[in-house]
Amino acid sequence: MSALAIDMGSSSLRAYLGIWDGTKNALDLKEIGRQPITAKRSDSGTLYWPTADFIEIARQFALDATKELGKPPDSVGVDGWGVDFAYVDKTGRPLGKAIAYRDARGTQGQKLVDRHFSRPEQYQLTGVLPQDINSVNRLALDAEDGIPEGTDSIMFLQDLVARSLAWNDLPEWGAAYDPGSWASLGIASTSGLMESGKGRWSREIVQAIGLDETLLPQLRGEPSLRAKRGETVFILSGSHDTACAAYAIAPHGGDIFVSCGSWAVVGATTSYPVNTEDAFAAGITNESATGGKNRAELNLTGMWLAQECRRTWEEEGRDVSFSHLDTITQEAQSRKILIDPSDPRLAAPGNMPNRIRELVKDDFGITGLTDGELLRLIDESLAAAIVESIHLLRSLAGGKGAVTITGGGTNDAFLMQEIASRLGQNICLAKCEASIIGNVFAQLNLLGVPQVATRSWLEGAEFCQTVAPELRKNPLKTGTTRN
Repeated sequence: MSALAIDMGSSSLRAYLGIWDGTKNALDLKEIGRQPITAKRSDSGTLYWPTADFIEIARQFALDATKELGKPPDSVGVDGWGVDFAYVDKTGRPLGKAIAYRDARGTQGQKLVDRHFSRPEQYQLTGVLPQDINSVNRLALDAEDGIPEGTDSIMFLQDLVARSLAWNDLPEWGAAYDPGSWASLGIASTSGLMESGKGRWSREIVQAIGLDETLLPQLRGEPSLRAKRGETVFILSGSHDTACAAYAIAPHGGDIFVSCGSWAVVGATTSYPVNTEDAFAAGITNESATGGKNRAELNLTGMWLAQECRRTWEEEGRDVSFSHLDTITQEAQSRKILIDPSDPRLAAPGNMPNRIRELVKDDFGITGLTDGELLRLIDESLAAAIVESIHLLRSLAGGKGAVTITGGGTNDAFLMQEIASRLGQNICLAKCEASIIGNVFAQLNLLGVPQVATRSWLEGAEFCQTVAPELRKNPLKTGTTRN
């Protein structure tokens, strides 16, 4: 049994084949492809995603998977980051530009939404923390400025890419057809447009922002079957990358999971949304979990700052190998300060090293940070933010279980040690592609492989690496961020 999982990260698209051997109850994972992506800037300065590129990359992944197997896969599922969407015509082709979550239109749109509802009211209605990045803000602005002509519906990017595999040029997959629009529950729950815990669009919010309700497609739970082309079934397998990761590594209620990539998502699986006044004050957001429960989460800026520093240095022709960056981080002395990784001054791309140095100068009066000291400051600050979030979730959402961290951040040895030491307990590093595995698991489980079998395989695959805390004298305390 074979499952093709396509994972859309904000810096790359990846595809893996998961081949399940039912006689051995074993999964063989094989990377099919990986393609870097980046948001583009229009002449007017708008930040957007090249959706046509995504569609073509996914098509090539499908072709490569078919070549690898000698036939089309039994199933396919697509997951990715939250909140971003595109307008599509009746055939599923994107119209206009898919505005990226870091574009300034999000801030402008949030002001429009705030005219109709206070921030606490938005939170109570949706369970989603009001933030500039939320889909509802750009939709509110578009509703006022004008939706692209010819728009039939709104689709989140991973659903758009999955739909394209049904109509795109894939001869060996059988006859092409268009299954129409839909919204996977996992990704739709990030939008700020759904009723908290109800599994439906919030008519109150949609009407208030002036959005045409007919543009919102039918919501579909996960995991579920959406379409079939030839012998390949299209499975809604989590849609949101964090939902997929949690499905793999945090199956038990109360388990704490940290998905540490460009964003650091710290969460716990709960039976119901956690949207109390205290949860709002703490910044907890609620999103749908694969399988029908809730994920109570804190969304932090993750590896973004380090990624942007690396990109700037690479453009300058400097050594940006991970081994070099790890070495200078380990060798650097701590400046005994912390910054907020989610500081709005650091939200946009562009010369991140200089901007962090300016922030440190303005807030602490410190100058002359070396590259190593800068990277160490980023890691120490991110570790402090993650540990603070774990404590908040344990207090407000009842997340008392084990702490498991996955994502690209697990390759940063200094960061992981810093988290364990600040937390004062062992942490498990899931040194695996957790989003990919969760995506594959959801597909296999829907195809008939028992969850107990996939869970047993994961527990025996020895992906987890334990990191124990170090004893320290006078450690830098969380919260000493700015004067």
